[in-house]
Amino acid sequence: GAGSATVCMYNSVQLGMEDALDPQWFNMHWSPSADLSDPDVADPVAYPSVDTWYKLLVTSPVGCGTALDSVLVNVHPSTVYGIRATADDDSICAEDPVNLHAQVEQVVRADAFEGGPASWWTSIQGGTSSALCGSVSGTALYFNGAGIRSATTGPLDFSAGGVAHFFLKIATGSNPCDDAEPGEDVVLEYTVDGTTWILLRTLHESAFPVFSHLKVTIPALGGSATNTQLRWRQLSNSGVGQDNWSMDNVLITRYQDDNTGLAWSPAIGVQAPNNATTSATPAQDTWFTATSTNTFGCSYSDSVRVTVAPAFHLLPMDDTTRCGPGGTQLQAQVASGANATWSWS
Repeated sequence: GAGSATVCMYNSVQLGMEDALDPQWFNMHWSPSADLSDPDVADPVAYPSVDTWYKLLVTSPVGCGTALDSVLVNVHPSTVYGIRATADDDSICAEDPVNLHAQVEQVVRADAFEGGPASWWTSIQGGTSSALCGSVSGTALYFNGAGIRSATTGPLDFSAGGVAHFFLKIATGSNPCDDAEPGEDVVLEYTVDGTTWILLRTLHESAFPVFSHLKVTIPALGGSATNTQLRWRQLSNSGVGQDNWSMDNVLITRYQDDNTGLAWSPAIGVQAPNNATTSATPAQDTWFTATSTNTFGCSYSDSVRVTVAPAFHLLPMDDTTRCGPGGTQLQAQVASGANATWSWS
């Protein structure tokens, strides 16, 4: 494949070979494999967080030889995971304005549990950094303690919402990866006052036998949510050596307005094309794309489609006078627009 490639942190890059090989005749394996979509195919997708050399080993299962090649993926630093674009109304009438909003998904906390948990956790009960029950890479946060098993973050600002990204495994084997039984699920919950915990998602004990990537949305909680805490917690367990689970590569993001390097396209008709919050008056159905670019050239884009219906005009009706008990036919017509519904009063 190519000698090197460049990707922005939290983005992906596809690896490959210049000459395709028939998988019926050759075995292929990429390493390191922890951040690859599938290490045993010719063209996996990689999600590196640091500069990484990926090595491809090709072997013949009938002993006709081996070959080794490698590619360097350079990772540009970034604190942005993505961006989302929204419209206050995605179906408008011609000549009406629509309000557009772009929010950057900013990374505020990250922990791969290498050498121990990060200092921003306020409480970890029953868990330690270990690879005894596997990991995505290196070590994971492995829960095997007696009593409460939980991990609680410090205060975070989710006034505009956010996302908890993480890998989870709930064991199905034997010690040190003992099978969790029904009722020993893991829950993710949040609190805005440190007392009342609200459920975000129940992670069922049978659903994650291998490390699975999860994205749990944290709703926009308003101005009172500037000190929100998240907590992962197992509902019950039978003690040391039983009902084990692990999580790895935790990434917590929040949504926020950020006008730096932001641009809307098409810019024609957009009132302030470099602002996170702006308005537009499209003449036809339009995809509006918000793109945020940092100083390293890393770009993140999202789009929202606004449908424009023809302007609606009702033709004037003439007054009429009715004499006697007979009825009068009323007739309304539109000069433009389609699929009109009528209501007389």
